[in-house]
Amino acid sequence: MYKILKNSMKIVIVLFINTSNNFWGDINIFLLFFNCYAKKEESLKTELNGQNLKAKNLVNPTSKYYDDLLKWYKRYSPEHMHIGMWKPETKTHEEALKNTVVTVIDLLDVDKEDVILDAGCGIGGASRYVVETYQVRTTGINLSQNLLEEALRLNADFKYKSLLDFFLMDYANTSFENSSFSKIFAIDSVCHAEKKEIFVKEAFRLLKSEGRLIICDAFRSKINFTSKEEKLYRKALDGWLIPNLPTVVQFKQILIDLGFKNITYYDKVNEIKISSLRLFNRSRKVRPFTYLLCKLRIWPKSVHLGVSASYYQKACLEKDLTTYGILLAEK
Repeated sequence: MYKILKNSMKIVIVLFINTSNNFWGDINIFLLFFNCYAKKEESLKTELNGQNLKAKNLVNPTSKYYDDLLKWYKRYSPEHMHIGMWKPETKTHEEALKNTVVTVIDLLDVDKEDVILDAGCGIGGASRYVVETYQVRTTGINLSQNLLEEALRLNADFKYKSLLDFFLMDYANTSFENSSFSKIFAIDSVCHAEKKEIFVKEAFRLLKSEGRLIICDAFRSKINFTSKEEKLYRKALDGWLIPNLPTVVQFKQILIDLGFKNITYYDKVNEIKISSLRLFNRSRKVRPFTYLLCKLRIWPKSVHLGVSASYYQKACLEKDLTTYGILLAEK
């Protein structure tokens, strides 16, 4: 059966090559996805920095999603999993991704006495940037054991690894003591929380007095959608396992209700439009293949769902269903 499927895929590749106007670009994109899942999953029983990783994932669909898609995200970037912000001088995808981190961390106004939490840290790129730039104690947490393993692997040879810790933990229900951190930031992660107020309440508990919280993420642009708009909106969100998005005004009210003050919003939607277009173009070319391979159960269903979300997100931005920006609040 495997040989039949393998030969079938060769035929598909040949057809794709012969009908493509951009041979190398398209075939490289296809091979990117094929290589992500052509090999069996590696064991998660590795020990890094003395930390045993045999524990099972926290029970959450988001952790399974990122476990399935880690290899794809590693091709997206070796350091980051968020969307990139393009400045006039930006030339590359990696520069755009770093721009997002730099923009967020600049707003944190870090000083040498800070203790910082990266809530939903992915594979730790932003956490490493903070530590490398400011040499301050930083902790990163996420729900996926695969992401944790990769973060620890990347941290093994990191110059300032003694200042950086990673844990498998739910950012809405941590085991840290009250007032453990002076600054908390979350980049493209709070969107996955079903009840945003639970995350905000936990962040308030964890922050010291006068501490800062930054949420860099997507938001709903308006409360009421037509049925057609709602369908498009759900296609984008469901593929990325995002249960809902509040509007900026709604999120500000959550922050106010739970005790935060001095709340400021920075609109960044124009800065992510190039990244949005890049996601759309990539996903448009590989969607037929991810659909086929997921239908044949060669790849997990989450692969095609994630690709589809990348395809539909552009229309959500263009039709003003979603927006993107940074919320800054103080305790």
